[in-house]
Amino acid sequence: MKQWIYTWTARMTAVVMLTGILLTSCNKEEDMVSDPGTAPAIPPSSSFVLDFSTFPSEQSNNGRLEESKWHYGYAALNFAFWQSLVGLQMAVPVLAFKASFDQEAVYIPSEQRWNWSYEVSDGTHTYEANLYAKPTDGKINWEMYISKSEAYENFLWYKGTSSLDGLGGSWTVSVEPEKNPREALFIEWTKENEEVASIRYTVIDKGSDQVDSYIKYGKTDGSDFDSFYHVYLAKDNNLMKIDYNSETKAGRVQSPGHYKDDEWRCWNSELIDVKCDQ
Repeated sequence: MKQWIYTWTARMTAVVMLTGILLTSCNKEEDMVSDPGTAPAIPPSSSFVLDFSTFPSEQSNNGRLEESKWHYGYAALNFAFWQSLVGLQMAVPVLAFKASFDQEAVYIPSEQRWNWSYEVSDGTHTYEANLYAKPTDGKINWEMYISKSEAYENFLWYKGTSSLDGLGGSWTVSVEPEKNPREALFIEWTKENEEVASIRYTVIDKGSDQVDSYIKYGKTDGSDFDSFYHVYLAKDNNLMKIDYNSETKAGRVQSPGHYKDDEWRCWNSELIDVKCDQ
């Protein structure tokens, strides 16, 4: 009798376990989407790359600052830190990001996400890039893995989220995959009228003396100035504000830490210092 009870119990246990496995398998198959439709649109490159080209530039005088252009010169010099950051630490991820728009996405049912897989070269090295997108919880999660032969493999260079309507999102960018991989930059962006309305870079690298510093770029509806930059340097606890006209080059700068007041300093279309009421 005991032997019969033991055998019956063992069989019932096996049946319950098998039923659970089958139900789980069925649920997974039901959850798996075989035809998800169209791949999500990759956020515009301007959501990732802060464009410095609209800011007035001075090409003459061998880079020396003329006495009549102090206000413009001060504003321009404060871009050096950010231009260096973007030019050096962001070079490979920017290259891979821009190349993704020329690729076709493939859906992976088992992972329920899209994949853009391709190679990109900077003229010296060739990189293997894999961009993934997974719609979930009312947003799209993005991940970019980059490999470099005999250096690093599947390094998560940046990740982020974007809204389903494509009107905003964020990126977290890592640096130095071969030496000291770490998250270093946080990007927030918003989109309006088919173009990015604002983008902000914030330093999140705990090892940097500029952690929490940020630069924000945006467009305005102003008649005198149509663009702005806010540049905050954490170690100096100073927020510099710049308004300028992308067509005429005229602009103004406010920097309490530098000028010791909250007044605006202006320059005209020739980048020459003028009174702000002119």
